[in-house]
Amino acid sequence: MGEKMKTTLNCVSALLLLAVAILAVGTYQLSPWRLTVYACASDRPVLRAVAFAILRTKSFDPNQLDGVGASAASPLGLSLAVLMNAPTEHDRDDAKKVVDWLLSRGGDLNRPAPPEGWTPLHDAVSLGPWSEPYMRYLLSKGADPNAKAGSGHFAGRTPLAFAYEIQRAAFKNKSNNPNYDPKYFARPIQILKEAHAHE
Repeated sequence: MGEKMKTTLNCVSALLLLAVAILAVGTYQLSPWRLTVYACASDRPVLRAVAFAILRTKSFDPNQLDGVGASAASPLGLSLAVLMNAPTEHDRDDAKKVVDWLLSRGGDLNRPAPPEGWTPLHDAVSLGPWSEPYMRYLLSKGADPNAKAGSGHFAGRTPLAFAYEIQRAAFKNKSNNPNYDPKYFARPIQILKEAHAHE
């Protein structure tokens, strides 16, 4: 490799390190809620890594809501929302790292959250045919299959009751869904029944 090429590469490396340093300084000022979003959902891998590294230096409650009303969310709730809506496997893996860390810091998977008073397991069940991997993940982390929704239309319903309701609604509207397959709506019920049996 020629000297000119080496000099160019060194300059590029120095610029990248400077950019990361500037990014880190700016990111450090962000709240845990904003850091959580960047650590899970930024479209720039470098920003994800920097935000997660800084998030781990902060002292905060993973269950603390960032406001009041329907739009309020906790760092744990935000990371779970990203996990359940991540478009790629890599995105899901990054979000899962953040969720796992927040759980290790006292994140509560069984705390109802606004606006419907659902627990994360209720949220996973609401995904219907796509719910299985998220339900299994949450149950493996200690989600309570008997937890009840705290408010709203589904107040008092457990994830299992919610899964039955989704199954009934899907069956009722199957004529409008050419891809309807009953086994996909039966899986969440089966998983939750298995969880009950192992308690």
